Amino acid sequence: MNKYLSGGIVAAVIVIGAMVYFAQNNPAAAPAGGNDSADQAAPTTGDQNTPGISVELEGEGEIIVTEAQEIEFTDSGYAPSTLTVKKGAVVIYRNDSSGKMWPASAKHPTHEAYPVGGGCIGSAFDACAAIAPGGTWAFTFNEVGTWKYHDHLNPSYTGTVVVQ
Repeated sequence: MNKYLSGGIVAAVIVIGAMVYFAQNNPAAAPAGGNDSADQAAPTTGDQNTPGISVELEGEGEIIVTEAQEIEFTDSGYAPSTLTVKKGAVVIYRNDSSGKMWPASAKHPTHEAYPVGGGCIGSAFDACAAIAPGGTWAFTFNEVGTWKYHDHLNPSYTGTVVVQ
């Protein structure tokens, strides 16, 4: 293998490792409520959110990096209304509306559709608090499936995350 290519791969692994380390050790990105499950939820406000990065090792040292995906909440609801991601992806819910939002697993009011418990009502997939305009909330989807969600403050606003 070309020594420059080998050096580039080693450098990329070091940079990615450092990014993951600092993202995991950032108090602003820590899970809310002491959730011990593999699924993580962290409410944030304004620009305090660090975009999530998921790193997978595949056979022969192949590294796959998945950047965080974003869902915008406006006065018209969630956009996109359906988002497809890979298992382990971080989805950031950004409140660009004039009021508060509270993303949570379907169905209202039990929030029990996402199969991992925890959170404040019935599922780890629950912001557990209203997010002010300009704020964000991030969730890591570690379960494969089709997961419907709603705005707990206005249940008519819904969306779907498909995890492959």
